[in-house]
Amino acid sequence: MESRETLLVITYNGKDISTDIQPYIQSFSYHDNSKLEIDDIDLSLENIDKRWFGEEWFPEDGDSITASIVKRRWDDELIEETLPCGKFYVDQIDFYPGSVSIKALAIPSAGNLTKQENSKGWEKISLKNIAMDICNKHSMKLEFYSEKDETFERIDQDKETDLAFLTRICTDQGLNLKATENKVVVFDKEEFYEKEAVISVSSLDTDMIIDYKFSHTTKEIYDKVEVSYYDPEKKKLVRETYTKDELEEKRNKEREAEKKKESSKASQRGQSKNQKSSKGSGPTKKINGTGGSKKAKAAMDEKNKEKETASMTLRGNFSLLAGQNVELTDFGKFSGKYAIEKSTHSLSGAYTTDIELKRIKE
Repeated sequence: MESRETLLVITYNGKDISTDIQPYIQSFSYHDNSKLEIDDIDLSLENIDKRWFGEEWFPEDGDSITASIVKRRWDDELIEETLPCGKFYVDQIDFYPGSVSIKALAIPSAGNLTKQENSKGWEKISLKNIAMDICNKHSMKLEFYSEKDETFERIDQDKETDLAFLTRICTDQGLNLKATENKVVVFDKEEFYEKEAVISVSSLDTDMIIDYKFSHTTKEIYDKVEVSYYDPEKKKLVRETYTKDELEEKRNKEREAEKKKESSKASQRGQSKNQKSSKGSGPTKKINGTGGSKKAKAAMDEKNKEKETASMTLRGNFSLLAGQNVELTDFGKFSGKYAIEKSTHSLSGAYTTDIELKRIKE
């Protein structure tokens, strides 16, 4: 019979309390998001003797929790592997008869990054420099993984939190943003889609797969995008409409140009994927913005990539993290390459990993 041992290591306000709380742990979940949502953890503890009501054990808002999942034995093999979940800050505490639940976020809940709404005008500045200014303001680090770095003649932050504003302008440029453990990560999802799959999951592997669900959506798949924005040179509101075919053609040209650029630098490899043109009579997506085709392509991609999605519960796997890709096989028409949008690593008796997936267009 297979033997698997997985442990939870918890440091609370800098002190390792793993041994102290081990008898009381009911469940633990680490939620790793690729965009928009802030990473968080949920820790459920037994409270039959009501010790968590007392002053010594009562969790306080803003207390720090550093969590790691450690494999000691896996399939009868002695190992020592660690998944560092990161550092989190207590945000919410719920008490129930016989238990207490602690929710903690990857950035301090009291921080102005997510709480305070600001208004500001930015002129002649790149997206990366805006991100750097905001990170410096909140004493956070910036990791910027993209060749895209739009320069804005002017862009306004209007009664938005700094995180909401930065997320908006990144999304408009087809970029993802993730805020976690005192840093902001900006990355190009298209570049991440090109990465190799970290694992292959077959429908025949009943030992790995616990549960799954596939969804195929036919509604709200857009054939056109209408963009409206103010052109400071023309001094008027401009409306532009882009069809799906036009955006696909533009995408192909951009990739071909990138391929030639790489070749000129003596690159040994330069691959571009053929994009399938799709005609139809679907609806038009209307958006407001600061520039044409880039935002149009980002908006259409964001909606249309939701056509095929999947969710899976698998035997725990440290490599299944948000931003990685997986290859699904033996699932018929649903077989193919998928991006992990969110992963949840859970300990509740057994160690499992839940992943939310979106199909990557081949």
